[in-house]
Amino acid sequence: MAEAIISQISDDFLECTICLEPYKDPKVLPCLHTFCKDCLKKFVAQQGEGKDGNFPCPTCRIETELPGGGVEGLKDNFFVLSLQDAVDVHKKLSPGSTDAITCSTCDEGNVATCWCRQCDDFLCQDCLTAHQRLKLTRDHDTLSLQELKSRSTSNPLAVKSQRQPTCPEHNGEELRFYCQTCQSPICRDCLVLEHKDHEHGYLPKVVGGIREKLSDSADKAQPKIDEYQILKEKVANKKTDLDTNKKKAQDAIAEVIKEFTDNARRKQAELEEKLASIAATRLKELSATEDTVESALGCLSSTVDYARKIVEHGSDFDVLNVHSDVTARLDLLLKGQIPDISDFVSYVTYRASPTINVQEVNFGNIFDFPLRTAKFTTLGATGREGPSTLGTHYRGQDHEHLVTLHDGIQHFTVPATGTYNIEAAGAAAGWSLINLKTSRGRGAVVKGTFSLENGEMLKILVGQEGAEMDENQVQDIKYERSGVGGGGGTFVTKSDNTPLIIAGGGGGGGKGLKTHNPLCDGTVSTAGNRSYVEGKSGYSGGTDGQGATEWEDDYMGGGGGGLLTDGGSCKCFGGKSCGSGGEGGKAFTNGGNGGRGYARNADGGFGGGGGGEGQGDGGGGGGGYSGGGRGCSGVVNGGGGGGSFNSGSDTSGQAGANDGPGYVIITMKT
Repeated sequence: MAEAIISQISDDFLECTICLEPYKDPKVLPCLHTFCKDCLKKFVAQQGEGKDGNFPCPTCRIETELPGGGVEGLKDNFFVLSLQDAVDVHKKLSPGSTDAITCSTCDEGNVATCWCRQCDDFLCQDCLTAHQRLKLTRDHDTLSLQELKSRSTSNPLAVKSQRQPTCPEHNGEELRFYCQTCQSPICRDCLVLEHKDHEHGYLPKVVGGIREKLSDSADKAQPKIDEYQILKEKVANKKTDLDTNKKKAQDAIAEVIKEFTDNARRKQAELEEKLASIAATRLKELSATEDTVESALGCLSSTVDYARKIVEHGSDFDVLNVHSDVTARLDLLLKGQIPDISDFVSYVTYRASPTINVQEVNFGNIFDFPLRTAKFTTLGATGREGPSTLGTHYRGQDHEHLVTLHDGIQHFTVPATGTYNIEAAGAAAGWSLINLKTSRGRGAVVKGTFSLENGEMLKILVGQEGAEMDENQVQDIKYERSGVGGGGGTFVTKSDNTPLIIAGGGGGGGKGLKTHNPLCDGTVSTAGNRSYVEGKSGYSGGTDGQGATEWEDDYMGGGGGGLLTDGGSCKCFGGKSCGSGGEGGKAFTNGGNGGRGYARNADGGFGGGGGGEGQGDGGGGGGGYSGGGRGCSGVVNGGGGGGSFNSGSDTSGQAGANDGPGYVIITMKT
């Protein structure tokens, strides 16, 4: 046990980290790191003239203010000196020591018989006799070598010297008092001179409370040490993960490129260079975090260890001499912020292109994060039917190789488990010369936060604008009555069609709608808006995921389609309502096509937009979670805006905020 204590103290406290030798004239810095006086002098000289006379601690790099007296003016580490003395005594008494212990006070070289704790001297029998006669030393505590050896064997620190340090200002005066105002040990002369008006006390009476406070401070710091320890392990694990993922990505690169060896060497080098650069950057980030953690952990651990040892083993003077420094250092370290480390700092992967053209090979790319931002568009498609090809619209973007197209609906594979922000916008309605683009119904914009799983597939239907009416038939007198199609809603669902977020599309105008009306806008409510009819109440929109079907007479627009059911259609399109008019938009679950216009290209947009009457008055309703109401004949009108849906958290939305094609933006939160 004794050897274990000595080994621990020797390694932790008694070796200078600059020269790696036992301390000589140890000086302690405010950060509580200790160095030999001469080592510090050389180090400070090597640093040159620091800013404001400061120099960095050789261990933790904390800036230290050099006092007026230079290194000499730094505080002596009496605690380390006393420990060093105790270790020296233990080594002299150890069974393996071959040197005889001689008297420290006489020149005859007599064998020592005892040791004085106050003087820290070994005494022969003659010197002991003289020691006990002198008034100044007769009350000192002396131990025989046998008793000293017995105590040292059980606990080497039990024989630590009780020699009282002397005042650097008043020669020979022992530091027996403590100035509570200055928080510093003082001597008798200091008490009546420099500190006469200060609050002070006798050192042995003051030390108890301060020793307890110092111990409490060390205990309070332990949880932060535990946090740093956990973070240190996390950094190590992330470095391992980064290396593993890097190797997996390298294997994936090699597997794809080996089929195109003759033409791929240049690209392979580029990809591996980018991968290495990303991995090196991340490794540098992790190493920097590791260094920060190691430094903070080292500083905090050494400070707490220092505090614990001085509490357990320090003399009254030792505790009082350094407690203010230790407390100040702990307070400073406890204010430090625990570094944050992203769960994806070790993420790096390779994604191969699903379609490879031998003439123009797409080798994929290196990604250092699962997904930053992915914007889904109409892929250039317009009208009632969705896009037929991805083309190169997502080339070079985060979601390249994560999207496939099925009957106009984009299938997106979630690249990593995490929290995602999703923004969806419904599409605006169609327009014509008399149903102005400035007055058409606009799409809603809705936003939410969602938890998604790695490998999960989302269905994304991006709403398309209602068609622009064919102006070639403007000479037809009935043209001035024509209604246009509604805009498509934008849908994001799970693979089983469970809705996550849906934004309603805008309703199309009829019979010359020249003023924008909010009823025609996609709404943030789940129910579709009632259609706008000048001078009276319009026709109701759908509810609970249903398409709009209410009708009254001929020449009505088609109802907006909902998530689950189609919008109402006129009989000419197989519906059960009026004889002439537009076709209802199809439900998302039925493919989501826009309704057909009766004439003049008055089609609704992909995403369930209702078709306009075309040569009659009624405008088509907007598609959405629930379809927008149907426009009617005889008066200025507009189809109702489609309803929206949002199952996320932190939801927000705005009706009629999008005057164009729909879109979806998915952003992964870091």
